[in-house]
Amino acid sequence: MNSDSQKADKSANMKNKDIAESVKGGFRNFFHQWIFLQMKFIREEGLAIPQLFTLRFLYYNRPKDLSSLAEFMGVSKPTITGIMNTLEREGFVRREHDTEDRRRVDMVLTQKSLDLFSKFESLTTFVLDELVASCPEDSLENMNSTLISLGNRLKSSIHSLK
Repeated sequence: MNSDSQKADKSANMKNKDIAESVKGGFRNFFHQWIFLQMKFIREEGLAIPQLFTLRFLYYNRPKDLSSLAEFMGVSKPTITGIMNTLEREGFVRREHDTEDRRRVDMVLTQKSLDLFSKFESLTTFVLDELVASCPEDSLENMNSTLISLGNRLKSSIHSLK
């Protein structure tokens, strides 16, 4: 390989690395802004982050007992009991005895929690509609396929961490 082609390859590699770093920076910025939007939303609803994570876990995996919740959150049973007591007092969850095993008490979302998730979904839809409204159609098609691919890779990465 001659020195001109080596220089061109090195230059192309540097450019690809610069683009990759720029893309990673863009993702970080997007995720930070998205997290800040979520934090603003949950603060306005009077919730703390551990409470929201607990509600989300129940929303996608409902109903669950305190041991399952504590394991998911990586906290002790007394800690999750405190979180659940607060959420119950605020009307986001209620306790239900298992019909087959009365010793087991499941935490169940109330209508207030379902309304909260509906409100959050509406906010999410509004923000995403605003984000894509000004993008050209061909850019949206490329973005869609890229995001699907990245989502699948992320899912694989998460499963490989277990």
